[in-house]
Amino acid sequence: MSARSWARALLGQTAPATRRLRSIAFDAEPLVIGRGGFGTVYRSAIGGCYGATAAVKRINPKSDPEALGEVEREVEILSSVRHPNLIGLMGHSFDEEDGLLHVALEHCENGSLFETLHGAINYETRTYSRGGKAVELSARTRLRVARQVGGALSALHDHGIVHRDVSAGNILLTGANDARLIDMGLATRTEEGKRVKYAGTPIYSAPECSEHNALLSASSDVFSLGVVMWELVTGHVPWEDLAFHDAMEMHRTGKRLPIMDAAWSAKSFAQMPAGLPDLLEACWAQKQHMRPTAADASNELLSMELDCPTDEAALQQAMADQQRQVARLQARVHDLEMEREQLPSKKDKQRAARVLSELGLGLDDLREGGGMQFGSGPQ
Repeated sequence: MSARSWARALLGQTAPATRRLRSIAFDAEPLVIGRGGFGTVYRSAIGGCYGATAAVKRINPKSDPEALGEVEREVEILSSVRHPNLIGLMGHSFDEEDGLLHVALEHCENGSLFETLHGAINYETRTYSRGGKAVELSARTRLRVARQVGGALSALHDHGIVHRDVSAGNILLTGANDARLIDMGLATRTEEGKRVKYAGTPIYSAPECSEHNALLSASSDVFSLGVVMWELVTGHVPWEDLAFHDAMEMHRTGKRLPIMDAAWSAKSFAQMPAGLPDLLEACWAQKQHMRPTAADASNELLSMELDCPTDEAALQQAMADQQRQVARLQARVHDLEMEREQLPSKKDKQRAARVLSELGLGLDDLREGGGMQFGSGPQ
């Protein structure tokens, strides 16, 4: 089917909740917010949607015929499966003049989860944004994002669809840091005994994905969800020191990312609910039938989220801890000043003055809020 025929056919079959776009009004200087094999994504105004901001994919089917199939699959899935944490489809159109397909999706102001956690746009190219600085998220927010992705996957699985590429790069965050699962182009409908060619991001992939013709199921997405959960908690890129094929080999042979056996990991997990390591291990079970469903994982995460201190409570606790540190340092400074006066030699007094100076700098840092760590501020 030609691009024009497909677009016309799809426009006639669109679900009622999906708008047909008569015009897409690009800004004077369209802002490129993404590129891929399918084409370019722009932030743009949609004329038929009351000027709403959208992320608009512009695809040239002639330059990449395979992209047409992926776009068709994405539009079909987003038109038929509705969930608040699946990216919203605003509409689609075919430009008769330039022969380009346009697909307008919900625009998410905060970019990808990968970019938020690592300050990088792309894992493979290490393309950095925001000066390469990560954005701090509270513990409760991280649990909420994981729970929302689990809910979106559950909705797909209820319709017999496997996403096949669950990763931090395929999760966008709204201005309120709510998750939106994107990129349905590789998704496939599951059938009993159906084997499919591998597709996805190796560092997130389940062990069965290493097979040439993998027997995938909804549990393959759950394994990837577990990797995203780990990434949310630790703030580290999964298998960041390994090549892609080596990361897949780790999963295939039963090796997993560290949970409590590394100092930085233990520190991160110490601020999370006690049941999270057990949930991760369940999601990472080598045998598919032993993994929880996405719905079960999402429900467990909801319980943990409700038990987690609110962002405001976490901030108040961090501020109280900081004030106690300031008080202890102030008392130490006072004691040292008293002791310095009693020192017999000038050299000893100078040494004491240097110590007092360093303590003073430490006090300044604390008063300015330095050193507040993961989970200390609301996001």
